[in-house]
Amino acid sequence: MDFTGTNLGMIQEYPPTKKYIKTKGLTIYHFKDNLINGHTQVFDRVTVMKQLGFI
Repeated sequence: MDFTGTNLGMIQEYPPTKKYIKTKGLTIYHFKDNLINGHTQVFDRVTVMKQLGFI
């Protein structure tokens, strides 16, 4: 799945850049008694940080 967005808020100590980002990732939903009781998200954080100019 592709994730896209614009950095408008702080990322830890990094200020907003107003830059557009695009990366790939996935969300895994955890179920208990046929109800969602949590989730895990995995995405390429290095690509995001490079696109924002932080690394």
